[in-house]
Amino acid sequence: MYARTVDAGTLSQRGGKNMNWRNRGKIVCTLLVLSGLLIVPISTCFAQVDIETPITEKVTIDWQQFAGTTINLICERSPGNEGARMMIPEFEKLTGINVNLIMLPERALFDKMAIDLSTGSGMYDFVQMPACGVCVRWAKAGWIESLNKYIEDPTLTDKAWLDVSDFVEKWTGTMSYKGELYGLPSYGESDILFYRTDLFLQKGVGIPTTTDELFDAAQKLTLDTDGDGKADIFGITLRGIRGHTSNIYIWTGFLRAFGGKFFAGGDVENGMPPGAPKGKENWMPVLNSPEAVAATDFYGRLLKTCAPPDAPSYHWYGVLRTMMEGKTAMMIDATCFGPPLNDPAESKVVGKVGYAPGPQIPSIWVSGFAINSASKNKGATWFWLQWVTSKETQLKYSAFPESETCDVSRWSVIEDPRYQERWHYPSATGDFMTIAWDNIAKSSPDYRPRIPEYWEIGDILGSAVEEVLAGIKPAEKALDEAQSEIVDIMKGAGYF
Repeated sequence: MYARTVDAGTLSQRGGKNMNWRNRGKIVCTLLVLSGLLIVPISTCFAQVDIETPITEKVTIDWQQFAGTTINLICERSPGNEGARMMIPEFEKLTGINVNLIMLPERALFDKMAIDLSTGSGMYDFVQMPACGVCVRWAKAGWIESLNKYIEDPTLTDKAWLDVSDFVEKWTGTMSYKGELYGLPSYGESDILFYRTDLFLQKGVGIPTTTDELFDAAQKLTLDTDGDGKADIFGITLRGIRGHTSNIYIWTGFLRAFGGKFFAGGDVENGMPPGAPKGKENWMPVLNSPEAVAATDFYGRLLKTCAPPDAPSYHWYGVLRTMMEGKTAMMIDATCFGPPLNDPAESKVVGKVGYAPGPQIPSIWVSGFAINSASKNKGATWFWLQWVTSKETQLKYSAFPESETCDVSRWSVIEDPRYQERWHYPSATGDFMTIAWDNIAKSSPDYRPRIPEYWEIGDILGSAVEEVLAGIKPAEKALDEAQSEIVDIMKGAGYF
């Protein structure tokens, strides 16, 4: 391995598909900017995860100690979790544990988990935990188990095999509270610009690197292709429907790109760390600042002018569907959308999609798994948790021709040549994996506030943005009202 020095402003110049993101991620996370420079290591030789040796020969624990136990699991219906579901027979054979897995759409999942955890009913032994403030909230309430005691118990864990250090570091960090680990990440993402290479070429449009260029490109690529006076291909599609996991997830990247932030303290790109001292100088909301108003006005004008008429009702699946159907020239959304866009059974734009960082500040979303504190089957649940997030399991469901998901959380899998080859989608502006992992490496864990109050704050903001998109209120008025509500929340929670 050797290092080359790269100016921080030119990190978007992409390397080949074998870039070592583990080390790039460590450097971006820990050094960020050192006298205007980043040190980026390059490697073209990676070890393969061993999936030939049986786990019983690698691991020192007795996998059969909970045989006959039945565990109930609940998680989101997603490609990654579907991949894990397909592996259940292998786990049941290894452990003798019976697995009941329920998969639900995101909103229904959150509602079910909230009821079960808050009432202590223990209906579900294992729950999916999105990391944006949820870990802090659930851990503080005593709803989920600290995993430290399980990790340190040699009858339950072979620490060398579990290898917590192999998880993407910033993702594990989002699942910690007061020095204790409360979840293991199963998946994480950022967002990138996906664009139609054929349309960009036909119209002579350059890849946008600023918000002004994005708006200009979106206008030029809003097209009436059949001459009926109505657009049938739209310049861009973004999430519009209210919610902290919907429009605010993408909107926050524009908020930060315009120089805005959530609170008075912290900085624009990296946000406010959850352990910062209380007081107005850190925690006073600034969500009606001129920068926030400008970002929201831009987001609204972009969707009103250049997006499908029903875009204000889109969650991520509406955005993705519109791109897959060939009805939009650009979208800025989750890095995990590369595979479905390149699936010939589902997508009409296979071979016509390019990838670029985009002008927004990169987002972060992390999802993982935790043990319900009210579970009566914690040992058996821990066996599932460490097995389903293991190197071997993640590689098996993600790295082969029949694999349908790139949703993983371990560096050893990400760097495995089989994984890289499976998800190698080239474009003129860079390979999908390289662009995606560059933005993931640049993303901050505090892109959105990691505090227990965030879900409520995000939903209030989501309603404000939705009102702007619908033309109900101008950005300034909508954000003034949201600011007032959020100030009350922060006061009530004792931040100042």
